[in-house]
Amino acid sequence: MKSIKRIFVSPQTSIFSAAGIIMIMVVASRILGLVRQRVLANFFPASDLSLFFAAFRLPDLIFEVLVFGTFASAFIPVFSKALKKDGKEVWEIASSVANLGLLIFLALACLVIIFANQLYGFIAPGFGPERRDIIVLLSRILFAAQGFFVFSYVLTAILESSRRFLVPAVAPLFYNLGIILGTWLLSPRLGLLGPTIGVVIGAASHALIQLPLAVKLGFRFSGKIRINDEVKKIGKLALPRIIEVSFMQLAKSVELFLASLITTASYTYFTFGNSLQLLPVGLFGTSIAKAALPILSRQADSRGQFKKTLFNALYQSVFLALPVAVVLIVLRIPLVRLVYGTDIFSWESTVQTSLVLSAFGVGVVFQIAASILARAFYALHDTKTPVVISISAITLNIVLDFILIKVFKLPVWGLAAAFS
Repeated sequence: MKSIKRIFVSPQTSIFSAAGIIMIMVVASRILGLVRQRVLANFFPASDLSLFFAAFRLPDLIFEVLVFGTFASAFIPVFSKALKKDGKEVWEIASSVANLGLLIFLALACLVIIFANQLYGFIAPGFGPERRDIIVLLSRILFAAQGFFVFSYVLTAILESSRRFLVPAVAPLFYNLGIILGTWLLSPRLGLLGPTIGVVIGAASHALIQLPLAVKLGFRFSGKIRINDEVKKIGKLALPRIIEVSFMQLAKSVELFLASLITTASYTYFTFGNSLQLLPVGLFGTSIAKAALPILSRQADSRGQFKKTLFNALYQSVFLALPVAVVLIVLRIPLVRLVYGTDIFSWESTVQTSLVLSAFGVGVVFQIAASILARAFYALHDTKTPVVISISAITLNIVLDFILIKVFKLPVWGLAAAFS
């Protein structure tokens, strides 16, 4: 029992020990995520699932801009250096960032909840008024889940800065379990409210599983907000990344907009195809990039070590990802049928989803390399360069979305091709 506890609380000292742990948990989480999608496909037809997935769009927009725009690029590099000093001030930084994040999230969430009907009418015009009302109801519930996630990702950043990667890597398992249980137990009576309530339960579990270790390391939540030099630096570093993530969210909203105009089921095909291709991206890209960031941050002043670590991370990830990308393209139909092949999920749904998957597969290796290279810039406290590159790529993606769907009239796989 003590040895198991030691595994969970001990720091990982090298990139590949950390990445190894993250990879194992990413595989488990992604597989459970695919089980979650299969359970959803077993209970709901593709046209209904599009409502559930569309409901995430506005809550995800605010959450990802606020959280993903701050923690990987700004909080972890600054907090990792601050940890060397130790003392009370370190935990005041974490508490202040958590409080600021929650306040900003609540303000934006209230605003979006009030105007949700009008906003969804704009970004998802292909859904009629009755279906849009369902999307709005689900999205308002999902904002509660994202509130839990704001706090949870502060805990994740604290643990990863302290090189404790296992518990943050385990947390998504509980999130997926919440959705699976919500779908399985509540959907027969509540319909799409079942998985939506499951999302809230899963998000709360995501936070609670990380809290004990964060407290053990010294974190204490305080209601105070202290704007010290480190918090200002986090804000300054986060701003370019927030702009970048805002553009990414714009691209995702465009994808929903165009998919809703093709067929009501198209957004489900797109989401299911994306879920499959995210398995290798998370396994070989996100896991290595996450493990590399704290170590690269510590090596920022030693360019020789920094370059060696960066190139090793790139070589390993690309070497592992390339054959998987080929499998996604060549075996697209068997893979889709294996994962999503329920009685409700038709052969036409399988074909459309497999075309989306193969189009995504072309860009898998490039996504992974971009993820690691971006972390290298963050470690050097340069958030501007990756933002400029990313915004250029996203702008091209949006233009291609409209050209392929509106001009060439391609089905939904055109959105995946534009992304790749």
